[in-house]
Order: sequence, then C-alpha cells, then structure tokens
Amino acid sequence: EVYQQGIELLENSRSRNFINGRSRAYGQLYADLGDIYYFISEDLEMAFMLYEKAEGEGLFIPEIYYNKGYIRYRKEDYREALLEFYNAAGSFSTNSNLLFATANTLLMRHDYFAAQGYYNHLLDILDSQLNREFSIDIEKRKDQRLMVEKLMRAYNNMGVALYRLSVSTGDPSKFSAAMVNFTRSASYFDDLTRDPETMRRTETINLAALNQRELLYPTPDYDLQIFVPLSKFLTR
Repeated sequence: EVYQQGIELLENSRSRNFINGRSRAYGQLYADLGDIYYFISEDLEMAFMLYEKAEGEGLFIPEIYYNKGYIRYRKEDYREALLEFYNAAGSFSTNSNLLFATANTLLMRHDYFAAQGYYNHLLDILDSQLNREFSIDIEKRKDQRLMVEKLMRAYNNMGVALYRLSVSTGDPSKFSAAMVNFTRSASYFDDLTRDPETMRRTETINLAALNQRELLYPTPDYDLQIFVPLSKFLTR
C-alpha cells in the first residue's frame, strides 16, 4: 500500500507538472513494488510491467534484468530471456545463477556450443568453490548443500548439451563426455539423497541416471531430461 501510494503521488505530481524528468529514485519505487509481485504474490505479469516502468525511469540494474529474464524464460520466450540475461551479466559475470540461466536458455534455443561454454564456466566456478572447502558436510552446511545441488543440475544439463552436439556433429568424444557428466551428476544426486544414517538410496527419480540409461539402451519415445527451473534469485 505504501509503494502504491508513493507511485500514485508521483504520477499525480507528473500529471500536474510538479515533477519533470526521470529519476532512478522514482524507478526504485516501481522496482520495489515489482519485487513484491515477483517474489511474494507470483503475479509475474504485473511484476514485469513494473520492472519496465522502473527502467523507463532510468533504473538499469542486474536484478531487474535477471528477474525479467526469468519471467520471459517461464513464458518460453527464450530469445528475449537471453537478451535480458546478457544485459544482467554486463561485460562479464561469475554469478552462478545467471550462468545457469543463460546456459539453460541457450540449450532451449538449441545453441548447444554456446550452452556448453556457459555450463563449463559455471562448473569450473562451482568445482573451485567446493574444492576450497576444508571439509564437506552437506547435512549441516546449507551453503555447501546448495553448491552440490547446483553441480548436480549443471552436470546433467551439460551432459544433454554434449549429447546433442555428438548427434549434430558426429563427434564420438562428445558422447563419451556426456556419459561422464551424467555420472558426475548422478554421484552428486546420491550425496544429496542418500540417508546419512542407513546409507540407503532414495527412490526419487535421478534424471542423470535415466539419461545415462537412455544413451546405453535407447527407447523410441524417451527425450533426454534437463533440470528446467531457474532460481528466482540472482544472488542466492
């Protein structure tokens, strides 16, 4: 209500010529209200409209670009989503959520070479972060568990990109690399889902294992599966 009152005051003042020109501060009003629709009420259409108004005021920040990209991705408008993610990255980015979002969007657009590059960059960053940890305890460390979850998703999706490249290029090394990536993803899945006390495996579906089995024993109606959802947060 406070944001809406602020916006009404702004727009009323503009209509009466009390306020002229654009301001990032005005844009922040629209962006903050947009975040409420985006994160809390899940009204993505309203959020997108408010983010556009924020940019109309000159507020161009990575969070708005990313959120707009997420909304376009959800609508399967992959071309526009990709442009938003590129804008969020600027000249260069090491943000893991942004890299995964960009790689997934490229994969959806069948740009497998570019998707491979982004997944590679992401995996290098995540592997390096995990290797710097003195000890790993994903049951107690939420940050480590999140890293392992990201690795699991990225290795599986990289495997799919590599397999698609093996089909389109006829390069058998891409097929072998895809199998390696599925194996790594499946291993991280085991780490995340195995009962730490009994060491029993979960009955939850393991996408990487299903994909690997499909490559070894192809069936006519199966399509390789990827982890489709993106994080709604740029920096979490």
